[in-house]
Amino acid sequence: MGAETIPLWRPLPGWGPPDLSCPRTGVAMWEHDRDGVIYTVPDRLIDDEVASFMIAQDEARLRRGVPLTVLHDWSASAGYTSSARSRLPRHVLAHTELYARIGIVVRPASRLLGMGVQLAATTLAVAGVTFRTYPRLEVAVRALRLRRG
Repeated sequence: MGAETIPLWRPLPGWGPPDLSCPRTGVAMWEHDRDGVIYTVPDRLIDDEVASFMIAQDEARLRRGVPLTVLHDWSASAGYTSSARSRLPRHVLAHTELYARIGIVVRPASRLLGMGVQLAATTLAVAGVTFRTYPRLEVAVRALRLRRG
């Protein structure tokens, strides 16, 4: 019997293949319009390598000077490390004026990940960043009015 193959990225219905993916982490990224990105994280831990990939991609878009909408699909994620949990919000806090909206899809059953995300949401909301969690990717895409650019 062969080893099971885990896809590097989960497809976004109607969006085609990702614009960019990272073979080392399995993270995939789709651009929407000119002002945003969607990331999907496979069934793995969100660690410093994943955080570094997402931060680097955000920084490339933040240089455009247009407020960025970011949607993270963490519904398949196994959680995240404490260093990634602090790095990602710190990066946003350093650039609050350039983040229009942030959404994260988390499984309702993932209580520990959900609690960490809610803590980040509270911190970012105090700083003026619109941040919301969603139970499913399709709900988030519709709520944030994302469309293929």
